[in-house]
Parts: sequence; structure tokens; C-alpha cells
Amino acid sequence: APFLKKIVDHSNLRELILFFLLILLQPTFFRFVNVMQSAIQIAPFRALVEGFAGYFLAGYLLGTYSIPPRGRRAVYLLGLAGLLGGILGNYRTSSPEGIFLYFSENYSITQYMTAGALFLLVKETADRFPRWAVRGAEFFSGLTFGVYFIHVLVLDAYGAALSRLGWNPAPGLRIAAGFLAVSLTSTCLAYLFSRIPLLRRLI
Repeated sequence: APFLKKIVDHSNLRELILFFLLILLQPTFFRFVNVMQSAIQIAPFRALVEGFAGYFLAGYLLGTYSIPPRGRRAVYLLGLAGLLGGILGNYRTSSPEGIFLYFSENYSITQYMTAGALFLLVKETADRFPRWAVRGAEFFSGLTFGVYFIHVLVLDAYGAALSRLGWNPAPGLRIAAGFLAVSLTSTCLAYLFSRIPLLRRLI
């Protein structure tokens, strides 16, 4: 992220858009083409930059630059198309023999489309949020990286605890309970670590 910031600080809008497209080239665009057809697998090179950097850059572009009404409508339409395309795409590419959730992968084009639209919607309507919601968002925004950083360990510990306890609930209940337990535990740990001066620099 520090290196990405240096690039962003010394680049103009055209260069940033080009950089964004380069980031998405291998993990998003080529991956999409390869999923849609299997005759020719296109992978001329490995990803130039970790794909998550695309979300950093997309958020910066949408958050920093003013988008005219027509552009905003286009982003919202793309978001709706991404949402519907992801649902239908996962349905069409899965079967009783196997579940293939490409459209739910982190770098899939549909994820970028829906995330971008949601980000822009929040940006454009933030002034209508009640003050308590804004304060809550500000509080949790400072913990997001810490939560992301630690949630995998918490998820592993949660799975191990379920195995030791022998609890085998229905899939829906297991997912809901796991989401709540892992989210709350990860958030509490990130908050506690953020109060320690040395660790605060890391999370």
C-alpha cells in the first residue's frame, strides 16, 4: 500500500486508469475469458500486481474524482449487471456434480462492478446518513485491515472448535453462526491490538 500511494501521488488520471486496467488484465480480464471458453487458455504472464490493489485504486478513483450524473448512472447499471450476472453465472456454471463459483471470486469482473457501484452509492448518499451511522463507520473503517489480517486465523480456530465440540448444525445455521462468531471475534481482536502502540503501526 505505501508503494501504491507513491504511484498514485505522482500519476495523473489517465495514468491511473491505465494502471488500474493493467492490474485487472491477468487476474480479472484474462481469467474471465478463460472461464467463458476453454478452447484457448490465455495467460501470457503472471499478474503484474496483486489483484486486491485494483480495489484500492478503484476506491481512490471513485472517491477522489467527481463523476457526472451520466457516469454515475452507468456505474450503477454496471453494478446491477454485475450482481445479476454473478448470480446467473454461478447458477449456470454449477451443477449437482460440482459447484463452480467463479463469479464470487475476489477478482471476478462482476465483483468489481458491484463493489464499485456500492462504493459510489455510499459516497453519493453519505450526507443523508444519521450521525451515529457515520461515527460507527468511522470507527470500523480504522479496524478493517486488522479484521482482514486476522480473520483467517479466527476462522481456522472456529472450525477446529466445532470439530472438537462435535457440533454439526445445518449448513444455513453453520454459515450464520460462523459469520457472527468470526466477525465479532476478529473485530474485538483488531480493536485490542490497535490499542497497543507497537501493533498499532502494523494494523
